[in-house]
Amino acid sequence: EIDARDWDAQALTDEVLRRTASACNPLRSGGHFLSAVCRPDSTTVICAFDHAYVDARSLTVIAADITDVLAERPLRPAASGLDEVSAHIRLPNVPADDPRLAGWEHFLEQSDWQIPDFPLDLGVGPGERKPMRTAMRTLVSADDAPELSSGIRRHGGRTLSALLTAIGVAVHRSGGPEEMSTIIPAGPQTDRRFVGWVVDNIPMRVAGSGDPLELSRINARRVAEATPLAEIGLTPVYQTFGDRLRRSRDDVFMLSYVDYTRWYTPADGVEVRQLSGDHDTDNAQWWLWRDESGIHVRVRYPDTDQAEKIIDAVLSETVSVIGEIVDRVTMPAARAHGMA
Repeated sequence: EIDARDWDAQALTDEVLRRTASACNPLRSGGHFLSAVCRPDSTTVICAFDHAYVDARSLTVIAADITDVLAERPLRPAASGLDEVSAHIRLPNVPADDPRLAGWEHFLEQSDWQIPDFPLDLGVGPGERKPMRTAMRTLVSADDAPELSSGIRRHGGRTLSALLTAIGVAVHRSGGPEEMSTIIPAGPQTDRRFVGWVVDNIPMRVAGSGDPLELSRINARRVAEATPLAEIGLTPVYQTFGDRLRRSRDDVFMLSYVDYTRWYTPADGVEVRQLSGDHDTDNAQWWLWRDESGIHVRVRYPDTDQAEKIIDAVLSETVSVIGEIVDRVTMPAARAHGMA
């Protein structure tokens, strides 16, 4: 226990980060650091884990347990994280004619065998890495998020496809391509509650040229078609196509989405936030999430003037496009179709 009443915010932050870095070691079993910062009117609980052991979905389980305790609700049954991870890393026998392997081949051919890279110039040369910057925006308000989810379904889309479309359209309007290749990290399709790192990779071509509502339908179909490709893991993909793959960046351009409202209900007065580690980067990565206050995005990108300009422009356009989609799906059907 530390009496930090006379510390400024930076000194307290530095101490928490120092202890986190010391405890969260991938070479140490279950590396984690739990602490609480107690103030006269609030308490901040910090749950830090090395990413080798915990993924974003796991954080929702941990947050749910903490909020259940605070709300005096009984803890829900837990599954074995070790069993889930063991099943996940078991290498599947993927024959050469497996259609999922053919799906990966088609995806990579469309990208000229380039591992997904953010398609706009971020001012980082080949082989360079820059300190990481972070930008955050609220894309959809708490009131509009349910309207978007229900409305986009009536038009043949899904919440995720609408978000992907908004980003794809924004990138295209900012000078990017009509089709944007990316990777979508995805957790297991299960309601079992466990803590571990079980993440698959969905290869996705996001259509970004045309009417956003129609594109949301197209991208919903593409997500559905691409999701089974993640089942085989990356090992068979690299074993089969590794000699043809090209990589210009160390980091991979990815778009992640987690709907926290499906996993827990915060207790009154509890606000949950996910933070990521800080490291040098040469690419942009988008982390989208939904909680009780709406749908938000955190973009990690290299610290250059060019990247700052591009990411700000794309984020502003993304907010505009998703706002257009919300307006369209909440208006009478005849008017919405008339604008398509």
